[in-house]
Amino acid sequence: NDMLKRESELEKKIKVQHNSLKKNEARLNKAETKLDRTGTKYSSTKIELDEALKSNRDLDEKVHEMEERHELEIREMGDKYEAEREETRKMHEVESKNLREAHEKEVQ
Repeated sequence: NDMLKRESELEKKIKVQHNSLKKNEARLNKAETKLDRTGTKYSSTKIELDEALKSNRDLDEKVHEMEERHELEIREMGDKYEAEREETRKMHEVESKNLREAHEKEVQ
């Protein structure tokens, strides 16, 4: 009788332990699934981040090129303006000289 009682108690304990083990396995599976999803999210987020960083570097490079081109255009426009100004100044000098000479001839 004592043996049967002990055996029954042991079976109950084993059953409780077995149920506990099943619950822990289910929790572990759930945690692993969550971890897998988190890893997948991390990977896709990392890929998106890398693409965004590359895009930013590309844009930064384009902006830098545009700034350099703009500075060059401004210098070229400045040089052209100075050349035109010098040409205009020379033309005015020649016109002034011609007018003076014509005036002097009229006076004579």
